[in-house]
Amino acid sequence: MMRHTLIKRELFGTNQCASSPCVNGNCINQGESYQCQCKNGYEGKNCDKMTVNPNYCKNQNWWASFDNKGWSTCNNDKLFITGFYRNTLGSWDKDEIYRLEEAKCCSSNSLYRNQQSECKNANWWDSLDRKNTWSLCPIGYFLNGLYRTGGNNLHNIEEGKCCKPVNHPKRYGHCYHEYIRYKFDKKGWTTCKKTGYYVVGVFRDHNKDWLHDIDYLKCCKMWT
Repeated sequence: MMRHTLIKRELFGTNQCASSPCVNGNCINQGESYQCQCKNGYEGKNCDKMTVNPNYCKNQNWWASFDNKGWSTCNNDKLFITGFYRNTLGSWDKDEIYRLEEAKCCSSNSLYRNQQSECKNANWWDSLDRKNTWSLCPIGYFLNGLYRTGGNNLHNIEEGKCCKPVNHPKRYGHCYHEYIRYKFDKKGWTTCKKTGYYVVGVFRDHNKDWLHDIDYLKCCKMWT
């Protein structure tokens, strides 16, 4: 009986899937090894890591809307801002906020896919009037849009529209400050560089009151 078993193992190999190594997926036995086919939302050799990459991103056109008083948003509460595109610097002494032309809007990570969102308007009427001050979403929420009044100074951005998936807790997975002081002086995209992070606030520096005086983005990833 033992000899029969040994011969069978030599001919057919061992079942590498017997220990169920694929935590969130199907195991395919390959003799001396195995391969996992992961379910949506998971990755890694054993499908044990949640996918943090957004499933979908788009560049939302603010070229006309942010020239005037009112809201400019992702136009979808299930999308969250990961960065901004600005136009050419006017001058150091006159860099109007209408030069903010687009927002990069991305979906949530796979854990919160297809969930409805709940939103709040963050009051920045005072905070963006002050130097060396953060203007932030409520904890656990992510930026979805901006409200501006009639002037063209930085302090004329008065509110942030902040949203989160309904089951997302009022906390973040991890946050960091993206330093953009020099990059945001130039035409082009300025984003949260780390994958799976979304903008939750901006920091106004100690200098003047123009668009380029945003020195930091606060970037956070969703709780997993």
